This record gives sequence, C-alpha cells and structure tokens, in this order.
Amino acid sequence: MEALIEKGARFNSHDIEFGILLDAVKKGHAVVKLLLDNDVGIDISAKQDALMKAIFDNELAVTALLLTKGTDVNAEFQWNIDGRPHETLTPLSLAARLGHIGMVKTLIVNGADPMKKNKAGNEPIKYARNPQIIEILKAVNAKK
Repeated sequence: MEALIEKGARFNSHDIEFGILLDAVKKGHAVVKLLLDNDVGIDISAKQDALMKAIFDNELAVTALLLTKGTDVNAEFQWNIDGRPHETLTPLSLAARLGHIGMVKTLIVNGADPMKKNKAGNEPIKYARNPQIIEILKAVNAKK
C-alpha cells in the first residue's frame, strides 16, 4: 500500500474508498493512519463507515484516530444489530449496545453526546445492557 501511495494513488469511488478503509480497520491503526495522513482521496462518508466498523470491532486506537481526522462522533448510521436491519444508531449507541466499555469512554471523551436521540427517539442508554455502561451514561447525563 505504501508503494501505491508513494506513486500518487488516489481512491475516488465511494465503493473503493469504503473497501480500502474498512480493510485498513481490520489491519489496525498503522494502516488507517497511513491512508488518512497521505490524503488519498478518502471522503467523510467512508470515514464514517470505518468509524462504525472500528466501534464494532472494538478498535480503540483506530476509533480515536478517525475522530482526530474529522469523523463525526455524533453522526447517525444505518446499522444492523440483533437482526433488525437499518437500525439508525449513533456511534455511542452502537458501542453501548455491544457492551464495549472502553469504547463508550473513548467516544464520550471525544465529544459523543450521551443524550443524542436517534430517529427512533432513543438515547444511547436505551441500547446499553452492561450495568457499567448504564452507570457511565447516567453519570455523564447527570453532568449535562
């Protein structure tokens, strides 16, 4: 991949961007950083998709990197959880639902709004099943 970037490779199609960045999320922080630092034409939509994949895979370093590169921590996404296709979730709602405690904390530190409702009118706490995550979200909500 480095050789392609050195030769000026750019990725303009959303499908290509999405695939390359998603593949990079699987490979880890260094590959995602390489793509994002070299301005290879990856747009914000592909970054948002990669953010949700990083949250799903509980990739804390990749998530933090994507958030420093302009990815919206409060954007809503169509996501399939529990067999319900096209559930609209925020990144924090997904992390809460998956029970990723460290991810919930990472997202909150990076500006995730624990009271942001999705299209169905649900806040992230509605998706949380882990008692620790419920307590974290309640504590942050109480401070607002």
